[in-house]
Amino acid sequence: MNIRFHRGPRRGLQFWAAVWMALALGTGLAAAQPMSLGVMRDFSVPDFHDPPHETQLRWLFKGAEARPQTGGLIWVREITLQQFQTNGQRELLIESPECIFNSGTREASSSQALRMQLQDGRLTLAGEGFYWQATNSLLVISNQVQTTVRGGWLAAAAEGVPEVSPLAGDARVEAEEFIYNHSALLATYHRNVRATSTNFHLTSEQLTFNVPAEAGGTVEALVAEQNVALELGAWQARGARAVYTPSNGWLHLIGAVTWRAETREGSGDTVLLDGAAQRLDVQGNARLRLPVTGAGLVPQQAPAAASGDETNRFVTIMAMRYELQTNHARFEGGVNVTERAGEQVRGRLTCGTLQIALGGTNQVQDLVAEREVVIEQETRRFTGQRMDYNAATGEARLTGQPTWQDGERHGAGEVLLAHLADNRFIVRGGARLTLPGADDNQLLGALVPRPESTRVNPTPTSSAPAKSVQITSETYELSPKGAVFQGDVRVDDAQMQLTCERLTVTIAPDGTNVANIVADGNVVMNLTEASGAASTATCARAVYTAATEQLEFSGQPVVDRADGSRFAAEKIVMDRTTGKLSALGQLHFQGRWSPPGNESQAPRLPWEKPSAPRPPSPVTP
Repeated sequence: MNIRFHRGPRRGLQFWAAVWMALALGTGLAAAQPMSLGVMRDFSVPDFHDPPHETQLRWLFKGAEARPQTGGLIWVREITLQQFQTNGQRELLIESPECIFNSGTREASSSQALRMQLQDGRLTLAGEGFYWQATNSLLVISNQVQTTVRGGWLAAAAEGVPEVSPLAGDARVEAEEFIYNHSALLATYHRNVRATSTNFHLTSEQLTFNVPAEAGGTVEALVAEQNVALELGAWQARGARAVYTPSNGWLHLIGAVTWRAETREGSGDTVLLDGAAQRLDVQGNARLRLPVTGAGLVPQQAPAAASGDETNRFVTIMAMRYELQTNHARFEGGVNVTERAGEQVRGRLTCGTLQIALGGTNQVQDLVAEREVVIEQETRRFTGQRMDYNAATGEARLTGQPTWQDGERHGAGEVLLAHLADNRFIVRGGARLTLPGADDNQLLGALVPRPESTRVNPTPTSSAPAKSVQITSETYELSPKGAVFQGDVRVDDAQMQLTCERLTVTIAPDGTNVANIVADGNVVMNLTEASGAASTATCARAVYTAATEQLEFSGQPVVDRADGSRFAAEKIVMDRTTGKLSALGQLHFQGRWSPPGNESQAPRLPWEKPSAPRPPSPVTP
């Protein structure tokens, strides 16, 4: 007998049990469809859509046999459950060996295995133990859930998706529990969830996605929660929550996210991976770690000797957020860069924003840092508002009131060009340089920092520290070989005050001290000799040789001494140790003297014309 439950006033199972009993006692229909006491074959329960589709099935529950149970339940064997759209197309098919059906609540449950198909096999599922509720179109599978998504998460013929895409091919989902809300087309997996497809693997405690309304549609989004770990090609990540949008390849992770892609790795509060653009966007406590080769990321001095750690060089960058692509990276907000060789810190960089152009092996090509830029390496420190670094040339260009410091030496200007690999600095525009005072009474002796063991202690009679040396010019260049100052050069040293147009300082071959100093162009030098006597020299060129402690003046030199004497010759040589003056060539005046405050009575030098106004005599310190 075929008994159908139609929509309308529902009757209790007791009524149908009475009907089955009457049929079993010999109604004459038993011959047409044989059945035993309490057993009915070809059991079916239909349900129809609301008007205007009231003639179209909404769902149909069928079984090969049905048997009433206590409590108004029905045991059904070899069941099939089908759900249909208003156009009659089937969208859901469920099959199971048996279940318990409640006709009053229209619910079915079973501990047996189950197979399910959605959208003509687009999604197929198998599991053990299920619960189905017709009222809310809800299906729950409680154990050993295995799902196959034919064609993967994308539409059957998605445009622009290569065959080797991680999204191509069938996808599989395994879990311990599955809940399907047919009204919302929402599939949810719970406990030990594992989702895989070509080059894609995900594990979590929960996974939810919207089943496409059409059989060939694209899954809108996969939402994984709790202990999420995933692999997408060579990219791996972990977090508390992940949202994957297959249509555009975006993967959004939230909650203490960590990630790794080949040699690069990082972390942050949220991470967005744009698979199509190969772009990674990390926000909140953003961290990036990657190996570096070549010149490195932080401009720095080359190591004195290669070591095993030089092949184990990494840079760590912290910021509020960063955007990373294959060959480009941008960092914003409290950027802090640390470069290490092994466990040794090689350099640090802090700034407001940082942009890096990277080569294929993480080799830095160009770097731009802006806002409160600070570079630190051992005893060195550089500051400015902007730095442009070219790794090919090794030049770091700092602007925005840049300053530099190397130990006790420091300087500033409008533009600073730092070639840290070979220890060379160029400062332009209002260039300033401060040097620690020399301990051994040698001119600019502290231009080159020296080890403490090689310094000469100051005389015991003076406990005051040596006066620092101040040098200003339009530009200067400083290197291990020496220094060149150009344009309105002024030097304020404890032993010397000097003005000239160009000042060249050469460092001794051993790199420990000044070898010689050459001043050119309108030279005026106020000098304190070793004996303490003061002299003033004017000339076109002055040369100081540290080895002999001699000063040689040429180009119409004039030397005025504290005792009022004046010397003029073609060339004058001063011995700073003894204070002795020597004239080379014809000596025009010697022992010149004039009453104090009456410079007009001083005789003219040979090249001075009587009608020309006399310049004031240099001031003796």
